[in-house]
Amino acid sequence: GDDSSLASNEKFGARYFLTANVTFVNGNLDPWHSLSIVNASDPFYEAGGAQQVTSPSVDIVEINGTAHCRDMYAPNAFQAIGINDTTPVIWAHARISENIKRYLS
Repeated sequence: GDDSSLASNEKFGARYFLTANVTFVNGNLDPWHSLSIVNASDPFYEAGGAQQVTSPSVDIVEINGTAHCRDMYAPNAFQAIGINDTTPVIWAHARISENIKRYLS
């Protein structure tokens, strides 16, 4: 719940992330995303009142309708078993790829 999220964030500083070239990827169905850096529209943005602070080069990619690690599978990884990538997954893969190219340039 909110109290455990606040305690974890305060103990580990998870909401205060000033660094460069980092992409935080979360599925909005993943219970762990409540402890991550999330979009301002996410219900856990201010989990337990913990302020989220990031540097301008931090990018947040929240994938609607997915859970833990969905972004880590290759595009169309499940197509052979009849599961196509959703529009949010396709968008996330493109966004992550763009970020990596930018980070390495």
